[in-house]
Amino acid sequence: RALDREAKIGRAGQRCAVNITGADINLSRVSRGDWLLAQAVHAPVQKFDARVKVLQSENRPLAHWTPVHVHLGAADITGRIAVLGERRISPGHDELAQLVLDAPIGALFNDRFVLRDQSAQRTIAGGVVVDLYPPRRGRSRPDRLEMLLAMERAEARTALTAMLSATNNGVNLLHFAKTRNLTDTDVSNLRGHENNICLPSEQGEIVLSQERWHAIELTVLDALENSHKKQPEAVGPNDNGLRIALQTPPPP
Repeated sequence: RALDREAKIGRAGQRCAVNITGADINLSRVSRGDWLLAQAVHAPVQKFDARVKVLQSENRPLAHWTPVHVHLGAADITGRIAVLGERRISPGHDELAQLVLDAPIGALFNDRFVLRDQSAQRTIAGGVVVDLYPPRRGRSRPDRLEMLLAMERAEARTALTAMLSATNNGVNLLHFAKTRNLTDTDVSNLRGHENNICLPSEQGEIVLSQERWHAIELTVLDALENSHKKQPEAVGPNDNGLRIALQTPPPP
């Protein structure tokens, strides 16, 4: 229902209600802040990268690893903030940060959230979601920060182009699409944009620019040549050796 009338579609700004039925559904499995969504975009996360701005009214900077309450939608989740680059965020300023949560949460690119202090008594900052799939390591590396700046672009095609131009070994198209809630048509259009190279992987399709693909080819060939010069009797470098030669982390 939308605005107390039967409706098949609920639109932004309307007061809506939906009747959920099913054998496995009961109130004990539904919590405040839960999302009703399609299976294709079901991707709860316990950490995400974001742009965070501290309120001008705060008396001191927001320090790295401060415990916080994260309010996103109707959810209230405790966690900690890891400030990327700088170790603190001064009042009235914004920085890239990672929110590490104590429980999974549903989020998408450009979602707004509020941060309150550990006691949940005072609002200290606000922010916007940038990436749902931060790397396991190296969250503050210069190349990672460069990638996050590219990810912040509002339009999907512009963001993907900027990400492919950044220092990396490709963009995971599945993660990119889930983060931005893109349709299959959107993804198909992005896949062939500017003759990008698409490679299959266990984690999802990897997209690279033509320039980066050719650079990787040259780097791999040089690594193989150097390996055979140093160890002519050996078969050649393994996958990890080639990854080290590329000098960039796996795709985000």
